[in-house]
Amino acid sequence: MVFVTRKGATLPGLLKIQDLNEGRGLAFDIADLLTYVAEEGAQWSWGLIPIGEGTAIIGERKPFGDKTVLELSCEVDASKDGISLSWEQLLAFAAAVDQTIWGTYVACRDPNSIPKLKSLYLDGWAYVDRASAEYYQLVEVAFQAVDSSYWLVYARDDAL
Repeated sequence: MVFVTRKGATLPGLLKIQDLNEGRGLAFDIADLLTYVAEEGAQWSWGLIPIGEGTAIIGERKPFGDKTVLELSCEVDASKDGISLSWEQLLAFAAAVDQTIWGTYVACRDPNSIPKLKSLYLDGWAYVDRASAEYYQLVEVAFQAVDSSYWLVYARDDAL
C-alpha cells in the first residue's frame, strides 16, 4: 500500500510518498516515478544533484558507458553541482537502479539551470522541501529518495 500526502501547505506541488514495506526499502523506485512524467520528460534537461549527506543509488549494471549505477552515484557526490543526463540516459539509468537510498533527480527546461540548483538550497541539507523561491522557478519536477524511507516529489505543474 502506498501513502501519498501533501508535505507542507506552504509549498504547493510537494508530495511525500511512502509505502508499508515494513522497513525493507521501498517497493518502488525512480523508474516507477518517471512513468508519471513520460510525456514531458524528453522536453526537459535532467540532473542528479548531490544531497549533502551522500548520494546512495545502488546498482551494479552499466546503464550507459563503462560505469555502473553505483559508480555514477559516487560521481554525483564527487561533483560540486551534480551531473546532467538526457531523458534517454535517465531512463537507462533508472532501469539499471536496484535501489535509491539517497538521491535527487531533477528536471529543468533550461539545461544551464542544472548546475545552479545545488546552491539554491537554504541549508546544508539539500532537501527538495528546503529550497529558495528561485529553485522552484527553475525546476519542473524533482524526485528525491530520503533514506529508503520515502520520496519527496515536487512538480511545478499541479496536473503532474
